[in-house]
Amino acid sequence: MAHPLAMALLALSLSSTPVIPRATGRAPKPPAPVENPKPPPPAPETPQPQRPPRDEPSEQHAQNTQREDPAFAVIRQNTSQIESCFARARARSPRIQGEVVVEWDMTLGGYVEKAQATSNTTGDSELASCIVSAVKGWSFPGRDITHPSHLRHAFRLTVLQ
Repeated sequence: MAHPLAMALLALSLSSTPVIPRATGRAPKPPAPVENPKPPPPAPETPQPQRPPRDEPSEQHAQNTQREDPAFAVIRQNTSQIESCFARARARSPRIQGEVVVEWDMTLGGYVEKAQATSNTTGDSELASCIVSAVKGWSFPGRDITHPSHLRHAFRLTVLQ
């Protein structure tokens, strides 16, 4: 028969009770946790700017249109006259393109005076004269100033493909 003390040791080694290691001067390492780490919270998404549909003007465009310089509005409204000058020049020379810079003074009433072409990279003096004549006929909104305003505008003339 087995000795009762051996039976007790055998019973202890087979039980689920953990075995205490001998003292080695170091503390035993705790077991690593088994639980799954939680994923970090998702980063907040930065909103991406969205373009408005093409047939619907953006709010920014509407604001810019409302703030448009009155003088530029007159130039934009009269571009058909400049296009007509350019079409006549292209009839003479189909490959013509370039820039005509026109400077003019405006009276307090908004009328153009002393208009002249100060630069012409097209090489066509008739085109420049036509543009200056067109500008001389424009009427700008009157200004609340004590002297005439001086304006300068570059008309860029190219053939769109």
